[in-house]
Amino acid sequence: MVATGTSAPPTVSVSRHTGDLFDMTADAMVNPWNRNFIPRPLLLARGVSGQLKKLTGAGPWDELAKLGIMPLGGAAATSAGDWTNVENLIHVAGLNWRWRATPTSVARSTRNAVLCAQQIRARTLLMPLIGAGTGGLTDAQSESAIHAGLAAFPTRVNAAVHVYIVSLPSA
Repeated sequence: MVATGTSAPPTVSVSRHTGDLFDMTADAMVNPWNRNFIPRPLLLARGVSGQLKKLTGAGPWDELAKLGIMPLGGAAATSAGDWTNVENLIHVAGLNWRWRATPTSVARSTRNAVLCAQQIRARTLLMPLIGAGTGGLTDAQSESAIHAGLAAFPTRVNAAVHVYIVSLPSA
């Protein structure tokens, strides 16, 4: 499922967590991905995507391949395959053709991930720092861009979607 416009934007609530993203559970998790233009077998995924590939099996990646090239900042939902901590993965195209992220691509990815979560009726969403690391942004730049993307939605304590922004502990 590819994120598209919805009738009413979801309300969101946000919290920040530091720790191991893969120990957490939620309805859905964001996978900071690329534009889906290089065949999966040719990729040496690192970071969050690399770990997800180990946990999920091939299923979600086969589903994602069928969706074709994603627009920069786009989002698409698949199953979580063999991984039981989440029901769905929401793959976001946060990296451009040069394998770099920008604050704009991260903000768009965040916005579309939340819209996608709403469409699949996910109430909780794990959000790693999109574009940090491989994408070239610092953790602070990524988190700022994520908050910019979340600013598009009304906030409420009892929101339709709760976003957990998750970062790794400082070294």
